[in-house]
Amino acid sequence: MHTAQNKAIYHKLQRIFTAMGLPASEYNTHSLRRSGASHLFTAGLPLHAIKVIGDWKSDCVFKYLKPTASCKIKMIQDKF
Repeated sequence: MHTAQNKAIYHKLQRIFTAMGLPASEYNTHSLRRSGASHLFTAGLPLHAIKVIGDWKSDCVFKYLKPTASCKIKMIQDKF
C-alpha cells in the first residue's frame, strides 16, 4: 500500500470481512483488483477495456484473471 487512501480502504475492508465472519487476513485490496478484473473478463468485457479500467500498461493483467470454468469452455468453443 502506497497511500493513506489505500490504507484506509484496506482497514475498512478488514472490518467488513470480519463483520461478515470471513477471515479478514485472507483478503486485501489486491483481492478486489483480481476479482474485479476476473468478473469483467467473465462478463465479456474486452481485455483492452479491462486494462484501461485497471490502469495496466502491460500484459501483466493476465496474472490477475481467473475466469470461471464456463468462461474457459466458451473461450475454447469460440476458438474452434
